[in-house]
Amino acid sequence: MTGQHHYWFNEHTLKQIRMVNPKRVCDVGPGRGTWARFIRQIGKSFVQAIEAWEPYVEQFGLKRWYNQIIIGDVRKVKFDKGDLIIFGDILEHLPLEDVLPLVRRAAKTFRYMIINAPLGKYPQDDLGGNPYERHLCELFPEMFDEFRMIESHIFRSEEDYDSGLFNLFLRGRPD
Repeated sequence: MTGQHHYWFNEHTLKQIRMVNPKRVCDVGPGRGTWARFIRQIGKSFVQAIEAWEPYVEQFGLKRWYNQIIIGDVRKVKFDKGDLIIFGDILEHLPLEDVLPLVRRAAKTFRYMIINAPLGKYPQDDLGGNPYERHLCELFPEMFDEFRMIESHIFRSEEDYDSGLFNLFLRGRPD
């Protein structure tokens, strides 16, 4: 995916974060801390990260952006109630049978959910010695139809119509 694709992807996510104006956020698989940096600019929020690969905390300076960082497997972490959970390029790293149970659990705990993921087959192995970077499943937006959809965006690759990115903005627990 090119930078242009990720720009498109990020613009939708930023708009959705603004719509929620969250006070308590959980960023699963924070990567370089992109979403926490943005959230810090729009208001005062408690921003928690759940990261499986501890070396990323130091490598990407995540302590600077997050109020709390939990090192562990998101499938085993107990969620505290919050306004927003962001699954940003993370669900494809889990076995398929674990994806919907995790999102269902999040839907009971968070008012809103954002899911960003590669569309369909997007092979990836370990990166930089991190086994959690491996893609273990293929995802499609319709897999999440059981959730209350607010927005859905699909960007298909110009090179391969069956691949691309998708962004879902979902309603979680009632207020």
